[in-house]
Amino acid sequence: MSALTKGSRSIIKAVLSRPKIDGVNALVYRSIGDTELRNHDPFLMLDEFNVDKDGGFPDHPHRGFETVTYMLEGQFQHEDFAGHKGTIGPGDLQWMTAGRGIVHTEMPVKAHAPAHGLQLWINLPMSEKMCEPQYQELLDGQVPRANPQDGVVIKVIAGESHGVSSKVYTRTPTMYLDFKMAPNKTVEQAIPSSYNGFIYGLKGTIFVGEEGVMGKPHQTLVLSEDGTETIKISTKDEEAHFVVITGQPLKEPVVQRGLFVMNSQDEIYEAMADFQRGQNGFERAKGWHSTIALEPSPLPHIPFVPNADHNPDLKAFSRFKADPTSILLQYPRSNVDRIQDFYEIYNPSEKGLWAFGSKAIMSGVAAVSKVFLTFGSYTGVYNMNPFLRILYDSHRTRPILTVTNHTSTADDPLLWGALPWKCYNTPTRTIRYALGAQELCYPNAPVGHFFRFGQIVPIIRGNGVYQPAIDKSINLLRSGRWVHIFPEGKINQTDQLIRLKWGVGRILMEYGGPTISEGGKPMNEVEMPIVVPIYHLGMEDILRLYPNNDSPIFPKLGMPLTIVFGEPIEFGSVMQEYKEGRISEVEARVKMTERVYDALEELKQVALRLHKEQEDRAERDRIALGRWWWIKPVGWGWWKSRDIDMFPKHRDNVKIEEL
Repeated sequence: MSALTKGSRSIIKAVLSRPKIDGVNALVYRSIGDTELRNHDPFLMLDEFNVDKDGGFPDHPHRGFETVTYMLEGQFQHEDFAGHKGTIGPGDLQWMTAGRGIVHTEMPVKAHAPAHGLQLWINLPMSEKMCEPQYQELLDGQVPRANPQDGVVIKVIAGESHGVSSKVYTRTPTMYLDFKMAPNKTVEQAIPSSYNGFIYGLKGTIFVGEEGVMGKPHQTLVLSEDGTETIKISTKDEEAHFVVITGQPLKEPVVQRGLFVMNSQDEIYEAMADFQRGQNGFERAKGWHSTIALEPSPLPHIPFVPNADHNPDLKAFSRFKADPTSILLQYPRSNVDRIQDFYEIYNPSEKGLWAFGSKAIMSGVAAVSKVFLTFGSYTGVYNMNPFLRILYDSHRTRPILTVTNHTSTADDPLLWGALPWKCYNTPTRTIRYALGAQELCYPNAPVGHFFRFGQIVPIIRGNGVYQPAIDKSINLLRSGRWVHIFPEGKINQTDQLIRLKWGVGRILMEYGGPTISEGGKPMNEVEMPIVVPIYHLGMEDILRLYPNNDSPIFPKLGMPLTIVFGEPIEFGSVMQEYKEGRISEVEARVKMTERVYDALEELKQVALRLHKEQEDRAERDRIALGRWWWIKPVGWGWWKSRDIDMFPKHRDNVKIEEL
């Protein structure tokens, strides 16, 4: 018992899991793996699932980690492509090592639905990621139990508790304990000093550590990493049910793409290619469908990775056209899940043919936008010169992030038609990258390549802040590029800004906060990007959205348009609070997002005042030209009425405070 004299660990973070839908109509409370607790080395995810008879997790692959399914109520069926099939019920355990690759299905037994339990994902060490798949299964009665005192029962799923050891072999050293405690009990549990860990509540209230931190159902309590070897847990007026999970941190790089977890991006691409081609562990995946799923359905679409000799820079475009395995020929026409990976695999090099094609498309689109802004609308552009000075600064060491409101599909590229031609005739630092909805920008191969050359990074709307498009944006900023985002996340043609997505906060935090090296230690901190807000009015009238897909394809002519550039937003005080430990990472992200919102809201008030100028110009023409007023903006009439000031009106020397 000497290990119990070295002090109790404390709670350093408490995270309340929120319900969400995963798989097919499966309700889960995600503890680890959600936004507030992305992972906790060596643990990747913990879900408390509650799946009714019409839900489940149909055919899907895994590689590089282990899944531990522990049933609490109901029954779950499982089946894999190797012929392994069975059912686990209340108290039963399935410890599956995916290793080099497995495809399986997990569905509730309808007669015993709903199925309620926990699923834990444990990372495998680098040396074990390509091991052969394996199952370890224990029925409820086969799981050993410890009874350190009356009213305390501990199921030892993995590891050891009070002299009782589990039968499960853990490639990543893990302790997984299920506690049931009567009211007014206190227990101390030994934990190896090097282990990371957490407690997840299932029923009742517990009090943890010397401080008595309260834990409730669906709440994750993260244990301190102070080297102490016990945790003290108490109950008061009610019985409690919870799990204590700890493990040896691997301290290895982790790259996760959905169902694949490896140590590098190249290994992720290899896993995708192996699954797509049915090789290197996935030989039995081709054509396999489980017999227990709700209905036969194709396996998830994982992006096809071309042969290594394919040129990712598209310098030899004809080779792709001739190659029957070319990604251009196999590019999905309707499946949007593969588009982000398509963009990442063919990462633009900004050289050679890619650079030529990109500049041609960007310049062509800019020319069309300039013609429209000059001859097709009553345009006013304000305070742009300060932004251009930042953009053109050859000594600039910080990247640029621009943020605007989003009122129509014409916002990008029409906004950039206001920029001088110089932007398109200089290096790529003066041409923006932008995030675009992948279902709109990448519906098929030709359109996808057009937007790719137009420097549009595909983003999955509604897929959260942890997705490849946000990763790509951070990397572009770190390479000194200009990135543009619409933080509202969707078109908003109302009079009010809607709540901004937290992606902008994540971009700023991960760019401006401490960068973590592969060894897990902080690297030197970097400066924040220059964040410039832009607000525009009138795009919603140029290309208005209507219900029932009745929206126009072409923009409306002769409408007033106002574009106002703001001053750079300051985030230094927020970062200082974060670095000093006064606020958490999530709080810092929220504060930064709020500052962007406030800057756009302030700029909106300026734009509303200035927009009156463009509206007055349009109204004067309507009165002067009568029913032919629209002729003037579209071309031949503009020069006759030059005194009405048809050209875009620039007041770049005017500061925002003066407007």
